[in-house]
Amino acid sequence: MSALPNTHCSKIGIDSEGSFGPDPYAGFFTWNTEILLWIDDELSIEVTGIASGPAQSIHREVKTVKELLNFAIEAKFPEHHLVLRPEHQGHQQNYYGALQACPS
Repeated sequence: MSALPNTHCSKIGIDSEGSFGPDPYAGFFTWNTEILLWIDDELSIEVTGIASGPAQSIHREVKTVKELLNFAIEAKFPEHHLVLRPEHQGHQQNYYGALQACPS
């Protein structure tokens, strides 16, 4: 049963979900699994897709903009997105602007 009738908006829906975990072969490498779902209630069509493969998973604690830029290059930014998290909620340092200057 589709949740689409409850939206009162559309008869078409799309959803995706992904997860990262150990690879299914040796369990030593990071593995990404993505599941996609497309529903067309008018045509009674439900299409699913699954893709999986090796994933990049690296992290680094940086103290300077130079360290951040070196890590961004190593992490293949901007092709691979980065998540920046401050040391604590009141942390004043903001590295977001520095990443915009990172060589592509």
